[in-house]
Amino acid sequence: MAKIKEEEDSLGSVEKRAKKRKLRLLRGDDPKLEIVKIPFEISALDTILGGGIPLGRTTLITGNFGVGKTFFSQLAMAKFQTEAYKVAYIDTERRYEPKWFANSGIDIKALSVSQPDSGENALETCQFLVEEQYGLIVLDSVAALVPTAEMEGTMEDSTVAAQARLLNKGLRKITALNRASEDLGYRGTAFLLINQLRSGIGPFTSYSLPGGQGQQYFASIILRISRGGYLQENGKKNGFIMKFMTDKNNLASPLQQCQLPFTFAGLIDTVGGLVEMALDLDIIKQKGPYYTLPMEGETSIMGRLAVVEKLKLDNGLFQQLQDLVNAA
Repeated sequence: MAKIKEEEDSLGSVEKRAKKRKLRLLRGDDPKLEIVKIPFEISALDTILGGGIPLGRTTLITGNFGVGKTFFSQLAMAKFQTEAYKVAYIDTERRYEPKWFANSGIDIKALSVSQPDSGENALETCQFLVEEQYGLIVLDSVAALVPTAEMEGTMEDSTVAAQARLLNKGLRKITALNRASEDLGYRGTAFLLINQLRSGIGPFTSYSLPGGQGQQYFASIILRISRGGYLQENGKKNGFIMKFMTDKNNLASPLQQCQLPFTFAGLIDTVGGLVEMALDLDIIKQKGPYYTLPMEGETSIMGRLAVVEKLKLDNGLFQQLQDLVNAA
C-alpha cells in the first residue's frame, strides 16, 4: 500500500511540474480522456459503432455515389441538435437543400452552413468551428476540396498531390486542437468526413480515396456504406437497404456490419432495421416466407413486411424484441 501511495504522489508531482512548463500530461483515468459518444438510438447502428459518434474524434464515411452518405450525416446532425450541441455543415459539393435537410429532423435555423470557395477556406472554417467548440462538424466532401493553386491555375496545370497535402495539414491542425476543455464543459468536436470511393489503379487495388491515405490514419472510425436491394411497395420502388461496415474502429470491435431500410421519403425504418438485426442474431426464426417471433411461441407470420407492420402496431412487442437484441 505504501508503494502505491508513493507512485500516486509521484505522478501528482510530475503533473504539476509538467503544467508549469505548459506541457499537457494527464493520468490515464483523467475524465478529460474519457470519450463521450452520441448514439443514434438505432440499435444496429449504435452496436457496430461502439455506442455512437464519438466527440473529440474524426469519423470517416466512405462509399459509392447514391448510397446515403450525406443522409447518414443528416441523421447525425439531427441527433446532435436534440442533445443541444452546435452543429455545422461544410458544403463543398453544393448539395445543401434546406427543405430536404429539415425533412430529416434538422432544425435548419440552428444549423451553421458554409459553402467555401477553396479547400483552404473549408479546412480553416473547420478549424475555427473546433475552436468555437461546436459539437459536430460535417465536411461534405473531401473529394470536392479544391486547393487554391488548382482553383487559380489553368486546366493544363499539374497539381499532383496538392489535395492530399492540403487535407493532411488540415487534419493535423484540427486533431491537435480537438480535445476536452479543462472544465469538461466541452468534450471535443465530432468531426465527420465524407468521402467517395474511386476505382483504384492497378490489378490489386480494389478502391482508393481522394485526398490521399493520411485521412484513414487520422480517423478513429471508418464507416463504409453500400447499397443493398431495393424496397418495393405495390410494385414500385420506395427505398433500398443501406449496408454499413466498420472498416476501422479504434473505439470498439472493427469489421462489424448491419443493414437498415432507407425510404426515399428520407427516413430510416428503425423497426425494419431491428427485424434485420434480430434475423442476423437468429432471434427471429425464418423458414421460407414464414417468420416466428420468440415472444409468440410457435405462431408464424407470413412475409417480412407483415412482421414489421405487427411490431409497428404493438409497441410492447417491439420493446420486448429490442431488449432481446440488446441483450444478445
